[in-house]
Amino acid sequence: SQGRPKAKDYDDVTQEVLAVAIAVYRCLICTDTPFPDHAKELEFAKIRWKIGCKKLDIRLEMTPELVKMITSRGSHVRGELKTKVRPIIEHYGFESGQHKRTIKRNRELAEELKEGYNFVYSTDRKGLFRNKNIQKVVNAMWFANKQDDGVSYPEYFKPMPDITVALVLTAMECGIDEWGTGIKTDIAFTAVDYRTVFDAHLKCLRNFQEATKKHELLDKICTKLYNVGR
Repeated sequence: SQGRPKAKDYDDVTQEVLAVAIAVYRCLICTDTPFPDHAKELEFAKIRWKIGCKKLDIRLEMTPELVKMITSRGSHVRGELKTKVRPIIEHYGFESGQHKRTIKRNRELAEELKEGYNFVYSTDRKGLFRNKNIQKVVNAMWFANKQDDGVSYPEYFKPMPDITVALVLTAMECGIDEWGTGIKTDIAFTAVDYRTVFDAHLKCLRNFQEATKKHELLDKICTKLYNVGR
């Protein structure tokens, strides 16, 4: 076929292995390494290909084209998450409109939500990591349909890994950033711009876990995110 290869360009068996490899690769992006470097992408792709072959009890060589088809799903899944986040972010109270007052209100709201990670609290600086929009994103991304990754591959999401929660918070912050000027603008959810944001959220989650380990608060939050989503 001409141009970039697609799954349908391969025979049925290869397509089946590819489908499994891609699905599991997506899970790894969401639960292990959301912003992998090139070496990590290759490592993940090769391991996932072997898993696909093992699951279908066959041996197939992995070609560079197949590697690309698997690793391209990293940006796909992050883009998908961002798309799911967008309408949920509006629940914080952002409004479309060109009126100066609306623009000013949106800009101030974006600043307020990002200040001290206010957007992750359920109420005014209480209920850390319990904002209802976090659950909404989890539900929309991984549990909306029977075919979604959280339903199909529960072993990766039960309980919800802190890495996944950090990725959700990073995508939510990206969604808030889109309102930063007061008028909604598209901001790409890229590793270049958001890997450090992700690292900061993950560090915050792990600090919280350490500070509250006696009560296992983060474990309870992560378990609830999975159970309610499921």
